[in-house]
Amino acid sequence: MIVHERAKVLLIRARFAIILSQIAIVFSLLVSLGIGAAQAEFVYQYTGNNYENFYPSSGNSYDISMSIVGSFTTGSPLINFKGDANLDVMQYSFFDGLNTLTEADSKVTMFYLETNGSGNIMNWFIRLDNFEDIVNIGDRAYLIETVSDEIIQLDRGSIVECIEVGCSTVTSIASAWSENPGNWSVVPVSSALWLFGSGLLGLIGIGRRKKAA
Repeated sequence: MIVHERAKVLLIRARFAIILSQIAIVFSLLVSLGIGAAQAEFVYQYTGNNYENFYPSSGNSYDISMSIVGSFTTGSPLINFKGDANLDVMQYSFFDGLNTLTEADSKVTMFYLETNGSGNIMNWFIRLDNFEDIVNIGDRAYLIETVSDEIIQLDRGSIVECIEVGCSTVTSIASAWSENPGNWSVVPVSSALWLFGSGLLGLIGIGRRKKAA
């Protein structure tokens, strides 16, 4: 019985050593290809505070449980950055509690950022809308705005409606805002990390299939 248990332990160690060697090969390939931090994407995530003000004050689609949340991705960290970040942003998605605006279905009317030496966002003015999508009277569009600087403190979500031919004039159907914006966090996401993790999971799966066989 003792001999049998020792044989099982040795077999497990041998399989584990094989998996580790395969992982080392994958990692070496990643390094040789130059895939690492230099190709990392940086995701800036925003979490706003709940709305405090509403128009109209009754019958509003927004409520006090809602807030603005969102994120945008850049190809490199924004260190000591100050200015229009529109060209640096690869993709974005913001949700105001009712509607979502992304780079695929909206336009950026303002994407001003100020960051410190650590890449943390200190001041910002982000305004997104899809007003270009409305063409007929009665069509509706959305506006999402978050601002924090020396003058303005605002998170706002709005629904507007076209009221004339050509939609050069719109009226607000519902709007909610907070004068207490939220906070940002930044998360680096390395392509090497994703590839390494995928390879590791694959190798573990192979090992389990062999064990089952």
